[in-house]
Amino acid sequence: MSYSTFLTSEELIYLTGRKQKSKQAKELQRLRISFHFDAFKRPIVLRENVEVPQYKKSSSAIQNKELDFSFINKL
Repeated sequence: MSYSTFLTSEELIYLTGRKQKSKQAKELQRLRISFHFDAFKRPIVLRENVEVPQYKKSSSAIQNKELDFSFINKL
């Protein structure tokens, strides 16, 4: 399945709960979601502005961490 770079109008309605473009823009501002207007004065939102980033942890960073249980001996 291929995804667009921008949210669809249906996704924007779902996200904001509004159908009017001016109300969508106000709701996006309230939610602090970055957006721009297209040539028809409709708010457009980059999909990356609302998706949760998938951070990859390197296995070496995980392997280098050791747990410190020294506090147990002080109890």
